[in-house]
Parts: sequence; C-alpha cells; structure tokens
Amino acid sequence: MGFLDRLLGRRVEEEASLTLSFSEIPGYLDSHEAEARTELAKAAAGSRKVIIAVIEELRAEISALPDAVPGDDLHPRLRHVASHAVPSFMTSMENTLSRPMPEEPEAFYKECVEFVNACSKSMHGQGRYIAAVLPEEMKEIRQSIAVVGREINSMNEVFGPAQKRIAQSSEARNLYESIVVGFEGHKRAGMAVDEAGSEKSEAAAHLKILKKEYSALSESSDYREAMDEASKVKSLEVDLRTLDEEYSALGSATSNLFRKSAYLAEKEGDRDHARQITAFSALLNGPLHEDYERVTGAYETLCPALMEIIRKNPDLIKNKHEAALFADCSVLRNSIQDLSVRFNEISVTLREGRQRLEASEILSEKASLESQIPLQRDIISGAEMRISDEEIHRGTAREKTECHLENLKQALALLSGREVVILGIPA
Repeated sequence: MGFLDRLLGRRVEEEASLTLSFSEIPGYLDSHEAEARTELAKAAAGSRKVIIAVIEELRAEISALPDAVPGDDLHPRLRHVASHAVPSFMTSMENTLSRPMPEEPEAFYKECVEFVNACSKSMHGQGRYIAAVLPEEMKEIRQSIAVVGREINSMNEVFGPAQKRIAQSSEARNLYESIVVGFEGHKRAGMAVDEAGSEKSEAAAHLKILKKEYSALSESSDYREAMDEASKVKSLEVDLRTLDEEYSALGSATSNLFRKSAYLAEKEGDRDHARQITAFSALLNGPLHEDYERVTGAYETLCPALMEIIRKNPDLIKNKHEAALFADCSVLRNSIQDLSVRFNEISVTLREGRQRLEASEILSEKASLESQIPLQRDIISGAEMRISDEEIHRGTAREKTECHLENLKQALALLSGREVVILGIPA
C-alpha cells in the first residue's frame, strides 16, 4: 500500500484469481450465459411494452390519414399528390405494422431494427410527399417511430455487453468441447498403443518359443534321419532323370536308322514292317516304361526284318555307335531292358522314400513351425507400425489439446475479468 493510500485510508485489494475444476467449466459457462440471457429478456420485456403501445398508436395515426386530408381549399396539385401517396403509404406502413414481434429477446431486437428500417423507408418514400400536405400528422408518425428507435438504443446498452458475454461463453464452450475430444483421442491412442504393445509382446514370446522348438527339432536324431531320407530321395530323383536322359539319347541315336529303314520297307512294299518300325521308333523316343517287356517284345518282333534291311543296305550304318547297337537283335534289346529295370528299381525305392517323408511327423512339425515363425514376425511388425502411428496421433492430440487449453484459460479470463486456474485436467 502506497503512502497516499495509507494517508487517505484507501484499501488496495488484489482481485483473487478464479479457480475452477475442469468438470465445473460447463456449469460455469451455463450460469454466465443464463445470466446474460436473463438480462436480454429483461431489457427486451421493458422495451416490448413501450414498442407494442407505439405500434398501436401508429396504427391509429395511419388509419386517420385519409380523414386528415383537407377538402376543396387544398391546391389541386397537392390534392393529386395526397390522393396517390396516402393509399400507397398506408399499405406500406400497415404491412410493416402487421409483422409479428417474436418472444425470443434477440429475435425481438432484430425485428425491431427491421421495423424501424421499414418505417424509415416508407417515410422517405411516399411519406415525404404526404408531409407537404399533412405536416403535423406526419410529424406525429415520425415521433412515434423515433420512440421505437430510442427503445432500440436503450436495448443496445444491455444487448451489446450481454451478447458479447454469450459469444465469449460459446467460444469457451467450443474450446472446452475440443479439449474433451482431444482428451478422448489421446486416451484412445494410448489404449491402441497399449493394445498393440500387448500384441507385440505376446507375438514376441510366441516367436521365442517357436524358435526354441525349431532349434530343438533341427538338432534331433529324428530330424537328422528325416533329412537323410530326404537326401536319398533327392539323389534317386537325380538318378531317374539321368535314366530318362539315357533313354532319350538311345531314341535319338536310333531314330535316323529307323526312319530310313521304314522308308526302304515301304519302298519294297513291306508296309507291315514299315509301320512296325515307325511305331517302335516312336515308342523308343517316348518316356521310359515300367512295362519294358512291351517295348522289348515289339523290338524282338520286328528285329529280323530290320536286320535283313540293314544287311541289304549296309550304308544305313553311319557310325560305330549304330554298328554296335545293331550288331544283332540282343544289343538294343538288352540296353532297353537294362535301362527299364534300373528305372523300375529306382522308382520303387523312390516311391517308398517319398511315402516315408510324407508320413514323417517331424517334417510336418518343421513345416508348421516354418509357417508360424514368419506369421509371428508379421504380427510384431504390424504392431510396431500401429504403435508408431498411434504415438504420432497421441502427440498431435496432446499438442492441440494443450493449445486449446491455453485458449480456454484466456477465454474464461475475458469472461470473468480475472486470471483463471483450471484444476483436475484429465491426464
């Protein structure tokens, strides 16, 4: 307290700050807005009585205009003006006077302003001509309209501050609701982060177990035996492909001689042997047959005729390989039989090996683990992405909420005229 204040006995009081809990703010705003609207209603109610009375007076003043027009002593030109202007003016004013006055204070105020504007338009229109004929009557009408104008000015003294407080309350309420939405968004994002974190932890724990099982399985004797079996199956598959290649090579090595021999048999009119040679060549150029006796039997049937054709046409033999294959009927036959027997033996062994692999439980377990492990990794990766996204959402919501909270404090300070402290803000 300063010297003059002490000397003069003045008290200097610092106005205390306003403390509100977050949950009290809507009620605080409701009470402020209700108080402002009560002031609007009181101001409007006081002016309503005056304005309604003025409207009744105006109705009477407007209705009396035709009778107030002077008779024959009026200048013809003015009589002409009055005869045209008075009916038009009366119609315009009666339309304005017939407009209902709303009960709601702000709507009532707006209608009063529009009422005065409409009356002024009529007064500046046909009314100015009538004033030359009926100056006193128009003066009374003008004075009545002026009463409504003064009531509007009187309401302005209350409406301006009250509407400002209502607007401030509305702004503060919007900020409050934005903060609530922000808190809810922040909470949802946090719950989503926790949910994704739990999902990640569960998947990581499951992955650890799967890896441990996979490692134990890979080191087990049963698995090693299954892998040995798989290796044997793979080797047998290679052997089968090798036999197929040898059989194809046999067909390629003999196809030229068979083709020419069939041609010579056809040329000599031996069509049956020509067809047999062609059919056998096609058989030899196909896949290996388990029923090899059908192939060797076909060759034994046509071989004597084939050997006779070769004997008569020694030029058919073009190289040592052909000479060895067709030295007699047994060479090619034995080659086909040898390849076919080996093919059958390997096929049986391979089929048995594949059946054992298909029946292997440990390989089924391994396949199951190999499908589950990447699935758990995908779950972990997806959970990490959701955590990252939700953390961004949570941070954005927090920043917006903090900004809205500061703006809310300022809005409440303007409304209350004091510094505002908000307690119990949701986490």
